[in-house]
Amino acid sequence: MKPSSLLTLSAALMLAATTSCSRMNSNSIADTARLVVPPNEDLGDAVAGLKFRGLFSLETHGEPVLLTDPIYLADIYNSKDDERAVYVRGHGVLLVDFGGDTGGPVWWQPPYLLLPISMHYKDGPTPPRGVKVLADEVGCDSGSFVFLPVTDQMPASLKREIQEVVRKRNGALLPLPAGRYSFFYEQFDAPQSNMVAMYRNIVARKD
Repeated sequence: MKPSSLLTLSAALMLAATTSCSRMNSNSIADTARLVVPPNEDLGDAVAGLKFRGLFSLETHGEPVLLTDPIYLADIYNSKDDERAVYVRGHGVLLVDFGGDTGGPVWWQPPYLLLPISMHYKDGPTPPRGVKVLADEVGCDSGSFVFLPVTDQMPASLKREIQEVVRKRNGALLPLPAGRYSFFYEQFDAPQSNMVAMYRNIVARKD
């Protein structure tokens, strides 16, 4: 093959790869340009001096990850000594800045998990083609969600509470692949400055 032909073929392959990647990005359930890191606020200073983990990432080894309202598990915003509350504060990813009590489905499309709760959806969120629905609906009453890996190290009393939460459909056990996950808000345009938090989805990305 002539050198000029090789150059032409190489350019065509590079263009095809670029186009393919562009399509993959456009078909993603999360818009990477809209992802923002949750504010790094110390809830412990604001809530009765309690110690919260304060990180927006977690690592799993193949165990399910519970998604629920943390108050369904324990009184995490008041109790200092309850072993369930201490464990949830120390091991869960707590998200509180999305506009209050809400709920929605949970979708998975590698590498993203999406909880579409933004108010910009006019007729409710509809899963795109190829997306796996991990839960039809998970809601909260305290204006907060927690993602918590369910491991053998957690207290037996907390395991029993998790079983009850799942039985009552107040939470979902998400079968996520093992790995490290980082959490974000997906920020959409809000009609008013005081409604910004209401126009956010919750996103987890497998790193």
